[in-house]
Amino acid sequence: MKGVNKKTLVNTTVNNPTVLTASWVGGYNWYTTPFPPFTSQGTSRTLSVTPLATGSFTYYVHDSLSPNKTCIADTFR
Repeated sequence: MKGVNKKTLVNTTVNNPTVLTASWVGGYNWYTTPFPPFTSQGTSRTLSVTPLATGSFTYYVHDSLSPNKTCIADTFR
C-alpha cells in the first residue's frame, strides 16, 4: 500500500473536536499508547477527539490488535 504508516501533526484548540482518519482502508484499532497494555479508543476508520486541556496528545491506529502482527500503523500528534 502506498501512503500508509504516516506520522501526522494536527493542530487544534481546546474543546474543538477534530477528526483523525487512518491512511488505509481495512481494519482499525485506535490507542493512546503505542505498546501494551492497550486501551482501545475505537475500531472505525476515523476517531473524533476533543482536547480538554492544552498540551501534546498522541493517538495511534494499528491494523491489528497484536503489535507483533501489525503491518500498518499511523501516528497522530
